[in-house]
Amino acid sequence: MILEDTNKTKENLIKEIEILKSRVADLEQLKVNNEKIESELIKSEEKYRSLFENSPSMYFTVNCSGNITDVNEFGSKELGYSADELIGTPVINIFHNEDRKTVSEQLALCFDNPGSFYDWEFRKIKKSGEIIWVRETARSFHSAESGLIVLIDCTDITVLKEAETELKKTVHKLKIKTKYEELINSISQVIHKSINVKDVLDNTAEAINNSIDVVDKVSIYLVEDREALIKAHSGAPNWYVEKLDCIPFGTGCTWNTITSGNLNYCSDTDSDNLLGPAGILLGIKSYVSIPIEFDNNIIGVINVASFRKNSFKEEDISLLSLVAGQVSTMMENIRQSEELQQTYNILEDRVKGRTLELLKSNALLREEIEKRIRAEIEIKKSLQEKEVLLKEVQHRVKNNLQVISSMLDLQTDYVKDSGVLKLFVEAQKRVKSMALVHERMYQSEVLTDLDFTQYIENLGNYIFKIYGVNTKRISMKIDINEANIDFNRAIQLGLIVNELISNSLKHAFPDDLEGQVNVRLDSEDEYFILTTSDNGVGLPKKFRLRQTKSLGLQLVQALTNQLKGSIKIDRRKGTRFRIKFPI
Repeated sequence: MILEDTNKTKENLIKEIEILKSRVADLEQLKVNNEKIESELIKSEEKYRSLFENSPSMYFTVNCSGNITDVNEFGSKELGYSADELIGTPVINIFHNEDRKTVSEQLALCFDNPGSFYDWEFRKIKKSGEIIWVRETARSFHSAESGLIVLIDCTDITVLKEAETELKKTVHKLKIKTKYEELINSISQVIHKSINVKDVLDNTAEAINNSIDVVDKVSIYLVEDREALIKAHSGAPNWYVEKLDCIPFGTGCTWNTITSGNLNYCSDTDSDNLLGPAGILLGIKSYVSIPIEFDNNIIGVINVASFRKNSFKEEDISLLSLVAGQVSTMMENIRQSEELQQTYNILEDRVKGRTLELLKSNALLREEIEKRIRAEIEIKKSLQEKEVLLKEVQHRVKNNLQVISSMLDLQTDYVKDSGVLKLFVEAQKRVKSMALVHERMYQSEVLTDLDFTQYIENLGNYIFKIYGVNTKRISMKIDINEANIDFNRAIQLGLIVNELISNSLKHAFPDDLEGQVNVRLDSEDEYFILTTSDNGVGLPKKFRLRQTKSLGLQLVQALTNQLKGSIKIDRRKGTRFRIKFPI
């Protein structure tokens, strides 16, 4: 029995040993597996640490205390810090003071909702003090080392924000422009409803008061002798109108505007000494006083007031200036209309007189017909006389310009300074170019027609002559297609051609270089194209038309703008100016 028990114990021991061997093998395999997992974790951590450090975005991690626990190299460098300077510091320290409260609230929300993503845009402050705009995406999660933390992906959007700001400004300006274009059109329509002075001024006062929100009172004064009399008003009580219906010379802002001829704007009447007692009593806090000009004289003012300080913006003042210009235009139209009405009344009186004569006797009918025939002859004669008169005007203008040119020529004999002498010669050429237009108009059979080709040829020959150019060395080619150029534009084009040909002769052919100057006028669709060119040495590489200090080329730009045209310069094989303007 004892031996049998002993054998059983041995068998048990063998089994237990086998079990232990199996467990040891399992532990060894578990160790291998753990080592493998640990190796994989190390590789994974190194991989994500590499991604974290080398990412082109700024990455931060923040703990529940609001302190930075980690930051990648790109993030610290972008803000001008080292990583050690940031880690352990409150994250709100790198945000703008005005944004810190909201940043704290957003972080708290992120900690309260692990796994959820949150986006926000705030201002951060670099170490240098520079402020940048950033867009951040944040998500909280549990970290084995730090517990619950927030990972923040941060992108600099400063450029985008600046572009957005500029876009908003542009949209705002466009809205204002559209609004005031509508207002000026509306006001213009109201002003032009009548050709009676009182109606025009009444309509203007009402239109300003109704169309511009900041306006509380409008009064319009016209000058008569040495007094300014109120002619229209809107928004002012009767006592105010009665008290200021007549303002004697030299009193207050009204006469200040009249005598100076300048717009007068006061944003705060508390610091103004021009507003009178009535205006103070009425409660005016800011005002604009705009002069009304007529025939180069100030004939009145438009006074616009508000009961609030700093009410009038720049665009409001610009609009009021435009309205004053509309009033001036209407005054001119009214004057012309009155003159026409006077002429009509005179003619009507004559017709009535002739009609009475016809009614007196049928026998005078034939005589009246003969009178009408004679009247027609007189009208034709009058038209011929007027045509002769217009020709004479052209001739006299031409002669006067020739006199000016001659006076400039005489004056050059007394000028010693070469720079001043050059200016006199340039001025003489410009006067001559205008005189040639009047000469061509005087020589034309029909006053509305101008031989533009002949004019340009004469102008070119004159310029070549004044510069003493040897036409065997430098030639000129004129190619003008048939074009209907009116008198005013002929003067502008003549001045342009004068400046560009002169420029070629002065600079394109140094050291006896031979070449050619060309002038050509073509039409293309709805445009004329004026081309002046030479095959000389060309313009300097650093030449920029908009930056030129040359008076002549500045004049070319100004005249092209008057023609509503554009300029292109071709530097290949000399210099070519191509000016395109509407037909």
